[in-house]
Amino acid sequence: MQVSLKEEVFKKNLVFAKIFSKKLMPKELLLELLQEQEVENSFGIIGKAGATGQAIFVKLPVVMRSTPSVITLFNPSRANAQVDNESINADHTASGAAGVRESSFIINTTGNAGGAVGDIMGVHWTADAEL
Repeated sequence: MQVSLKEEVFKKNLVFAKIFSKKLMPKELLLELLQEQEVENSFGIIGKAGATGQAIFVKLPVVMRSTPSVITLFNPSRANAQVDNESINADHTASGAAGVRESSFIINTTGNAGGAVGDIMGVHWTADAEL
């Protein structure tokens, strides 16, 4: 029986989700970024200036089959796993996932000393719930 692309993507998202283009695998993401093509990311607005704690709430595209055991972060501008302050093009000093559930997680991050209230922060991610 032929399965539609929409159905296939839904089934795949039960065990693995990512924020960047569906055409890309993580190793290809860096190549796309180097070519300066536009990709999507999760983002937030900095609410406290300087090197202070910030958070980005992420809602997964579907409820996954189990809680993702691995959340991997990718900086949208440089080859590292830090959230990026896109307004000043500077990395945050610490980033990681917390509160991971089948349908959502939180990215906790410590801002850059040069960050200001209202700056945009962004990050790419993958969520893996495979066995």
